Amino acid sequence: AGVGLPTVTSSSSAAAGAAAGSNNHHARTRSWSEGTPGPTDSTPLSLIPDNPGATHMQPEPQEGAVEYKLKLTNVAAVRLDHLATQMNWRLHEGGGEAHYVLGVGDDGSLSGITRAELDETLTNLRTIARRVSAQVLAVRPRHLRSGRYVAEMHLRRVHEQLVSHESRVALVGREDAGKSTLVGVLTTGDNDNGRGRARLDLFRHHHEIKSGQTSSISQDIVGFDEEGKVCLWRPHTLDDFRLRVRKVVTLLDSPGHRKYMNTTVFGMTGYDADCVAITVAANGEPLEAIKEHLYVIKALALRVIVIVTKIDQSSRAVLTSTLQNISALLQTALDRKALLVTSEESVGVAASEDDRGVPVFLVSSVTGKNLDLLLRYFFLMKSTTPEKVVDPTQPALFQVEASYSIAEAGPVVAGLMLQGEIHVETPVWLGPTSQGDFVQVRVKSIHRNRVACHSVQAGQGASFSVEGVPRDAVRRGQILSALEVKPQACFSFEAEIEVVYHSGDKLKMKQTQRRKKKNPPMVLVYVGCVYQTAEMHLEHGRERQAGGIIASFRFHKRPEYVRVGCPVVFRDGATQGSGRVVRVHELPLVPPE
Repeated sequence: AGVGLPTVTSSSSAAAGAAAGSNNHHARTRSWSEGTPGPTDSTPLSLIPDNPGATHMQPEPQEGAVEYKLKLTNVAAVRLDHLATQMNWRLHEGGGEAHYVLGVGDDGSLSGITRAELDETLTNLRTIARRVSAQVLAVRPRHLRSGRYVAEMHLRRVHEQLVSHESRVALVGREDAGKSTLVGVLTTGDNDNGRGRARLDLFRHHHEIKSGQTSSISQDIVGFDEEGKVCLWRPHTLDDFRLRVRKVVTLLDSPGHRKYMNTTVFGMTGYDADCVAITVAANGEPLEAIKEHLYVIKALALRVIVIVTKIDQSSRAVLTSTLQNISALLQTALDRKALLVTSEESVGVAASEDDRGVPVFLVSSVTGKNLDLLLRYFFLMKSTTPEKVVDPTQPALFQVEASYSIAEAGPVVAGLMLQGEIHVETPVWLGPTSQGDFVQVRVKSIHRNRVACHSVQAGQGASFSVEGVPRDAVRRGQILSALEVKPQACFSFEAEIEVVYHSGDKLKMKQTQRRKKKNPPMVLVYVGCVYQTAEMHLEHGRERQAGGIIASFRFHKRPEYVRVGCPVVFRDGATQGSGRVVRVHELPLVPPE
């Protein structure tokens, strides 16, 4: 600590954080699951109270992904079968992840167990985990004052498919915060030379290389094996990457300049990010520019972390001032505290306790300091994508986030599978077109994480090569859907909204001025992977800046596919609002003139 922020680390682990600045930030870090538990009185846990003298915690929940076990010793084979069924149910409740708290009674009493009992309990739980195709991510023991032990075990399901877990992290911040450089360093494993060499592969346009500023959404991936060791993708190591990787994190690099704000907001709303990383340079840059980002994060209820870059270029006084400003801004915009992450133990707590505070990482892309902590957080971070998808058993629905044209493959669409499953050679609907129609196309091939595959399931990102439609008819914001359900486009929809960020009565004044000119009020609206200018009308003419207002939106250019329940973000200059779709007016409607 020492820089004015609380930490999610104990005094005993601060030394470990100080040694985290090794240049080899992709080196394997030690996991509790690799060794035997020992007396770690001050190891912070996500479920067990921090106070070593505590005697009780919350009783065991009847539903959910948390299971209490006092001890598992001398367990018979029949009992193991029952425990396997129980673990399978807890993993299902947690969307593929579960937490076991050991040495604790069902009523929450911290009874504790001996070291030998803990070792035998852990051995039995690992045996049960193998039966249900789960892996032990971490074991965090605690030595109580009574001399006995309690512990927490974190489990994750290992699916038959090669990559079983995917997460998306959107990096936002000012144009000089070092976002592109950081993504380049994390995905290549090579530190930057101090002049931005690491970012060159991320740039998509010549003017980006020339100016050094990102103007579009760029993506790259970093993989992890079962133990959390980083696996880097290389063309000549494709087979090794495919066989070893069990989790893939997609890093979304977004523009930082104010003139590209619309693209930046789309990066947070249109790509279903699991986490938004606010990137701030440590050399005292103004933080006013990221205030709008924070309000979008709040409106969409996204997980957020802060990455302070360029710490190798900042003095201690300037760094302290920057962290204090970050803390004040997070408290004002999100009503949450900033918590400094300084050790591997604190990373596990930060990844599992989203409501405790906003994790703050201090990193350098030149020296590689603390990048291992950031990567460990990405590995442990639970994906929220399965919570966003509708239902994997429903008819296939895929949202198009980007489209390309490849000479040998034809039109290619990339995006996220929202529900169901699509296989190669499957005929599907693609649309809506500019007239609001849907055309039948065939999926020729599927790629996930740059590897060809036969199918894609709900919650997975992928790209499809399709045939049966001209290239200029494919665009971002469309969908692919199963033939058994004919989707309907719309020109207008209704949403319950709330203005979350504004400057005085600017929204009211702008709409009043437009009505005087007989022009409809226009806003830029984001609905899932759709963003387009639209007319906005408040119900009954109410234009107060309060929540619970029903507003209708009518697309200005072309019809789109919108689902009830989708989050909505709209912007009108310095005014921002958010809400959810409550009603869709499907075509046929008279298109706007």
